[in-house]
Amino acid sequence: MSRASRLAETDLAKEARRPFALGRRPVIRWIKGDGLDDEITRSAIAQATRLFGGSVDYCLCSAGISPARARSVLAWAEHPVEWWPLTPQDNPPLAAALMAAGCYSDRFGYWWKWFPERVRVGAPEWILDGDMVITGAPSWFKAWCEGNDYIRVTQDDAWDINGLYGEYLELVDQDKRLYSGLISLPPDLTYTPAMLEVLRAQPLAWGHDGRTNMSEQGVAACAFGALGASPIPLSEFPFGRSFEEQLNHGLAGPGINSWGFHFGHAFRRENLHFRRLAAEGQIFWMENEPLPEERFLWLVNRGQWGTPGWSMHPTCVKRIATPAQNYAGRRILELGTSRGFLAAIMAAYGCVVTTVDKADRGASTNLKDMGVQVVVSDAVEFLRRNESRFSLIVVDIHDNSIKVWDALWPLVSGCLSTDGVLVLYNTHLWQMSEWSEETGLRWITESSPPGWSTEVFSEPAPGMVLCRLLRTDEARAGAPNRNQPATDEAHIEGRPGTTEDLISRLTVERDSLAAGKAGVESAPLSQTMRGSIGCSRRRRVRFRIWYTSAISWLRPRRRLRHYWQRLRPKGLRRRADWRVNSTPELPVSKP
Repeated sequence: MSRASRLAETDLAKEARRPFALGRRPVIRWIKGDGLDDEITRSAIAQATRLFGGSVDYCLCSAGISPARARSVLAWAEHPVEWWPLTPQDNPPLAAALMAAGCYSDRFGYWWKWFPERVRVGAPEWILDGDMVITGAPSWFKAWCEGNDYIRVTQDDAWDINGLYGEYLELVDQDKRLYSGLISLPPDLTYTPAMLEVLRAQPLAWGHDGRTNMSEQGVAACAFGALGASPIPLSEFPFGRSFEEQLNHGLAGPGINSWGFHFGHAFRRENLHFRRLAAEGQIFWMENEPLPEERFLWLVNRGQWGTPGWSMHPTCVKRIATPAQNYAGRRILELGTSRGFLAAIMAAYGCVVTTVDKADRGASTNLKDMGVQVVVSDAVEFLRRNESRFSLIVVDIHDNSIKVWDALWPLVSGCLSTDGVLVLYNTHLWQMSEWSEETGLRWITESSPPGWSTEVFSEPAPGMVLCRLLRTDEARAGAPNRNQPATDEAHIEGRPGTTEDLISRLTVERDSLAAGKAGVESAPLSQTMRGSIGCSRRRRVRFRIWYTSAISWLRPRRRLRHYWQRLRPKGLRRRADWRVNSTPELPVSKP
């Protein structure tokens, strides 16, 4: 069994509904509701991904916003981000306690911040409001990443305490004055039981509305206070409320170790503090919308969504984006969806995308409402039942062994349109010592298949090949004339094989004879009868596909049924006529 096959058997994406939750790396998560602070959340995620890079992972939890809106919030991220649309099932005990007070999911409001309780139970985790922007690392950041820190919660020692905690004021530790802006948690710690204990001691009033009531703040302060949380001073993470003219650094005043801002009330109105700090360069901001290749960087996969691996190199992504723009409005096929990175790019360029993978790593959610058909299936099984033709086919799969490509090549090459491009990734994977057995595509890097031209890119690793069907005049020119000089790191090769080459030459000779009978000379298209050449080309393509894709082309059951339906009525009439006309005449006896 190959290494790729062994990894596939242990792929968490096949077992877990959300494999991201099983990761062990530190994670920073934001909650985004249906407010006016989309641009703040977008800048917050963009800045954090540039500040911390790949040392942590990122997650956006959302409630009440559309997929298109969530994708817009994530468009500036430079590293992978998990998008988690929330439902009451993400924290059933808390949801039950809220609904017992007549507060149903359409009125959860502030309570959505605690759904789910942890996006990763076994990892360090930060939970932030959507209007909080991190601009630096606190002094204890390294200890938190290593899982050696304790619970920390933001503090507000300047606001009127009577307006902070609702009916839970008497239960709150009024010295700490915690508020649920940013929560820093160590691995394996749960807090929902502490919240439920507070709600049992003092239940919510009937008809509670989490969108306006401050009870959630009071319950959170009680619960985390009981768990021994340490305050994060307001001097380190000041408020920039929309209705206040100055930043609020608390009673201690501005600190030298400030590492973020909380733009309060941006959920309801424009925040001028955010505008000013963005103009000064303290907050990340982009004037122009990025290209699709950059807009969907949050969808790349670097091992936290199942089988460890890597997403396509940016240089190779650009090689795909170029033909994708030319095929806007046409059907595109991707084999190897992952999280939907390439599918989103091609859909953004107007392509009609079908993407296929053995497991759903969140692509069906990430690509929702983009017009992308997400299919969970084995590639070979999908192609065997597929009858469509595609203008662009991109193959980026984990297992590239000879066995896999012996079955896959006839099928995938047979469903490409005559003017299309077939893109093969991982073609040089076998050059890496740990993947030396992945030689299923090595042959196409050394010699073009008959009837095809190939553009081979050995760099960047793990390599890429662009395949195109030859036109009629190119096929007539012969394989030796298909070789073109290498440009950059690409070269086009066309050495003929054995049996396949013979079939290709027979095809060319047949087309030449057909063209000769129609009175068409072997000349450039501009000097010939376009109609006759077009017919000859179509016959040649059908003939080649019949040879190279016999498994997918020959469907005995369907063809037998087709011909039987056509011939049966006529055949029955013939048999009936035969019975009538073939009745022997009896001899007439003489008197």
